[in-house]
Amino acid sequence: MGGENQDTERASKEVTVVVNLRIKPGCEKGYDGWLGRFLILQRRVPGYLGTTTIMETGPDSSARHIIHRFRDKASLEAWENSEDLHKQTEEANSILHQLASFVYS
Repeated sequence: MGGENQDTERASKEVTVVVNLRIKPGCEKGYDGWLGRFLILQRRVPGYLGTTTIMETGPDSSARHIIHRFRDKASLEAWENSEDLHKQTEEANSILHQLASFVYS
């Protein structure tokens, strides 16, 4: 019985970030490499819970959606303020058209 309350309490503190982006034409392989490096770095962050990536269907779709989960807001803020994220964001600017991010807690 107590386990359900702990699960509910833990889930209520979790933070989800949804990132919507578009890849520049011809940069798909560069994006795939960047995403791999990004995820390796992100897995090292305390409080990181996981990532789901969604690729829209269609022959020429460049839209991608990345859903990140963190244990709590402090974990997310530590990642957002990290030098690793800033470096990855700078690198991504050369391969991405648009980037929008939404935080849900």
